[in-house]
Amino acid sequence: MTNDNMVPVELRMAYKILKNAGYLPPEIETKKEIQQIEDLLANCEDERIRVKQIKKLNFLVLKLNTMKGDAANIEGQEEYYRKIVERISVNKSNTE
Repeated sequence: MTNDNMVPVELRMAYKILKNAGYLPPEIETKKEIQQIEDLLANCEDERIRVKQIKKLNFLVLKLNTMKGDAANIEGQEEYYRKIVERISVNKSNTE
């Protein structure tokens, strides 16, 4: 059984129906997309694809922050961006 203590009683059945139908809230869908891109970046060797995915990742992070109402909270994302930068290596021979 899932923990639905934070969901108002009158919405629990509706949320359960939506969950059983495979629907996820937009925030969760965006988080899943972010995770997929991070996984792709961890294994991607093509620099052009990496740059494209990094741009998409930045957009999704901004979108998620906007959904949560803290788009201006860049300080809270420093650790996240540091980890992304650590994963990214630009090969000079591919960019010149």
